[in-house]
Amino acid sequence: MFYTVYKTINIHNQKFYIGVHKTIDPNDDYLGSGKLIKFAIKKYGKASFKKTILFIFDHREEAYLKERELVTPELMISDACYNLARGGNVGCEAFRTALDTIPQKEQRVKHWIHGHIHESYGIDFYNAIAFYNVARAGRMAYNMNPYEVIDL
Repeated sequence: MFYTVYKTINIHNQKFYIGVHKTIDPNDDYLGSGKLIKFAIKKYGKASFKKTILFIFDHREEAYLKERELVTPELMISDACYNLARGGNVGCEAFRTALDTIPQKEQRVKHWIHGHIHESYGIDFYNAIAFYNVARAGRMAYNMNPYEVIDL
């Protein structure tokens, strides 16, 4: 299993998205899961995007650190960037570490809903648990994230 840090570029307007992807094949057809990049893929079609692998890591933490280094607040305010959230997973590592100590068959948690880490708005999956960050305030006080409806 690999963790890639990739850059997906829209060949029509040169807008880009930088992300992390867990995969067994670094050259798979995955293009990104951010809201804006998914909207753009739907609008322009997959053929309009080119993905470049920037880095390959063996460990998730290394990939997220690199993504956080690349996707900065300054980059995100650029009109050329599809990223809406700061790079890197900023969730509670202590909680994830605790989850790793529980045998998966004994885990009862399927959904974890929180809203405090503003720059990590969205959904993430770890050990078959869906983590929903529904923080309303975005990276800046006036930047409000949309309401989320979660069907459980």
